[in-house]
Amino acid sequence: MKAILLFLFFALQCFSTAKASLITYEFSGLLTFAGYYDCQTYSSVGGCSSSVNSYPSTSDFFNGEAVSLGDHFSGQFTYDTSASYRLSSDGFQAVYLDAITNYQLKINGLILPSSLLSLSGNGSLSIVDDRNGADLFFLNQWFTSADWFATSYINLHDVSGVIYNGFAIPNSVNLNDFSYNRFQIGFLRRSNGDQLQLLGNVTYLVRASVPEPGSLLLFLTSLFILLIRSAGIKKRFVGSRCIEATVNQRTV
Repeated sequence: MKAILLFLFFALQCFSTAKASLITYEFSGLLTFAGYYDCQTYSSVGGCSSSVNSYPSTSDFFNGEAVSLGDHFSGQFTYDTSASYRLSSDGFQAVYLDAITNYQLKINGLILPSSLLSLSGNGSLSIVDDRNGADLFFLNQWFTSADWFATSYINLHDVSGVIYNGFAIPNSVNLNDFSYNRFQIGFLRRSNGDQLQLLGNVTYLVRASVPEPGSLLLFLTSLFILLIRSAGIKKRFVGSRCIEATVNQRTV
């Protein structure tokens, strides 16, 4: 019984700590630009020195999944407010290299991460304070596989430079505080150097709801009661079998 109580206590403590440091936002918007770069000269180190560029309204470059201008994209990201940062050489940008602990994206039937293109570790989050008079909230996530590489950005830009006064990761982000809100994802095929770049505007950004500690406590309490009842039933069952066996022995 004491072990169960200790488990419930520590489970609630861990949940409360994680809830305090991890913040999840849901986002969505529309694609406004597509650029396809057909590599003509691909170097051995992975660079493309020349390409034929086009700007299609629809492309199925990545794995045959068609995406078009005007398509709706959506997803979510989670960042850790307890992450540490490195300051840029000019002193205006704090880079939290591993702050993005989760990133999910969907554009029509294209879903990332996937078995074809998985997350390449944690993503980065940057806070820019008053660089050239502007503030930025900028996150970057990488995806990788044997033949593909992709990187996705969300760039919230405040040209007035009044949102941030320092480099602490904010506990809340409001689209209305920014002048423009950009989304971008680029796909690179390693085998030939071809690329597809997709850009769009983020029109929706809302903090995702998470269970409150009270809700978890209610769940754990219910679980505790069920465990007690289960233990009681098992004890009564074992006891009744013992009585039955004793009676049978006396009858014999």
